[in-house]
Amino acid sequence: MKFRSCLSCLCILSFLLLSNALAVAAASSVSSCVQEANAEYQTCVSTCKDTLQVGLDACRNVNHDCADACRTAYETCVADPTSQLTTCTTACDTTLGTAEKTCHSTYKNGTSELKSCLDTAEQAGIMCRATCRANVEPEFSQCKLDFQVCIKACPAAQ
Repeated sequence: MKFRSCLSCLCILSFLLLSNALAVAAASSVSSCVQEANAEYQTCVSTCKDTLQVGLDACRNVNHDCADACRTAYETCVADPTSQLTTCTTACDTTLGTAEKTCHSTYKNGTSELKSCLDTAEQAGIMCRATCRANVEPEFSQCKLDFQVCIKACPAAQ
């Protein structure tokens, strides 16, 4: 029930923020109005997320504080592999962009050579990103396993 009220809160707030933003658009304080609206929205989202987690923990009959500690440990655990994945895929995208520029500078538009070159570059980009994911998958899997063990060790909700 609380979750529905949070969703309603988000919907109503979003509508009001949009309406208010449109009404205030002509005013000189649009920037401060938008900043205030964004702050209110973030507060609403945070409150709804907390309410959702409390509700889910209750449905699962898990102590909320313990579950929160497990979620925090999980977020800490995935931070490094997430960063590694982002760095790796960014390098893949940079390499792909360079290869595509090389294709365009080497071959004329509309030619089969250009299409073949771009296809090869795209395939290399796909393989690069797949390798990035494969390299961090064991760490993500371990984090997930640790989270599951942590949650199972939590006492029942009171």
